[in-house]
Order: sequence, then structure tokens, then C-alpha cells
Amino acid sequence: HHAHAGPGTAEDRQVENPDPDTHQQQPTAKARPRTAHRTHHRSHDHGGVIREAVPAADKAIVVGQNLLQNPRTAVHAAEARETGKLVVEGPFQLLEGRTGLVGRLPVFLDQPSGAPAFWGFVNVIVHFPEALADARLASLRESQLDYELWTHPIGSTQRQVIAASGPHPLVQPVESTVELPSGVWTLGVAPLD
Repeated sequence: HHAHAGPGTAEDRQVENPDPDTHQQQPTAKARPRTAHRTHHRSHDHGGVIREAVPAADKAIVVGQNLLQNPRTAVHAAEARETGKLVVEGPFQLLEGRTGLVGRLPVFLDQPSGAPAFWGFVNVIVHFPEALADARLASLRESQLDYELWTHPIGSTQRQVIAASGPHPLVQPVESTVELPSGVWTLGVAPLD
């Protein structure tokens, strides 16, 4: 049996199983994600219920959470399971109280019949504002520019500010948008007042 999870080569996606303790198929990644050093939390679940999480401090908070039944996660988790694609949601307030963005990648196991069966998710969380460190937004201030990075969360008309150089809205900013799996993010830049 093999499992398939998201994009990449077959070698990147192939996993081994079964788990000798439970006699259930358990994916074991052969390839480490290139962004693992930037993530705060990684977990996997079986059938939507989180079974493992790192770092260990997060285990008490997230292990046992059913992503398909929790009202905060059910819609996006079901979307990932139904489409077979990575779903990214956030940023939003995480269970441990910080702000973060979560990616959920559904994992499917090949069955003897040839039809894939849903196994669970691989979940990755990145915290904000740390996730934006490589963007060096704060360096815009050195160029005498204010900035604001914002989005409209899926299903909302409210503007959500992700990062900003100050508390006040920008006056006539130049804006650029980027489409992400979680929606459209907009970066606005304007001269310092």
C-alpha cells in the first residue's frame, strides 16, 4: 500500500506502512518539507483526530482535537478532504492563544480496489509575525515608507490587518495583491507622514 499527499514527485509523496502497534496504515514521510525550519508546529492525525504534534508543549492542547467536527476547523478540513488539495487558513487566533496560519494537507491511502481512502491530514502551523521575517517589511521604514498587509478572511467582508508599520490606515497607498490558498492578501505602501 502507498499513501499520496499533495503535490510533488511520487518519491516525495510515497510513505510506508502499516504501523506494527495498531495494524493500521500510518504514513511515514520519506522527505522533509523544505520549509520545516520556519514552522512552529507540525502534527498529523488519523481520520481528522490529531494524534501527534511537535513541539511537545503543544501536544496537551491539540492532541484529541477532531478537525472535522470542531466548528472552528470543520469547513476548511472538509474542503481539504473533499478536494484532495492543500487548504491554508488564517491568520487567526490559534488554540494556544497566538496568531498563526495553518496548512492542512489531506493524505489518501491506496486501497486494494485501487480507490484512494482518506487517512487524515498533515498539519503545519506558522506563527505571525515571525512568518513574515523573510519579507523584511520593517525595512520599508528605512526607505521612508509606511506599509500595511491585509486580507479579507474567506466568508468575511471585514478587513483583517496581518502586519502594519503603525496603527493608522494608510493614505492613498500603492497596493499590490497576491493570491494565496487562503485568499487574496494585499500589501499597501505609502510615504511616511
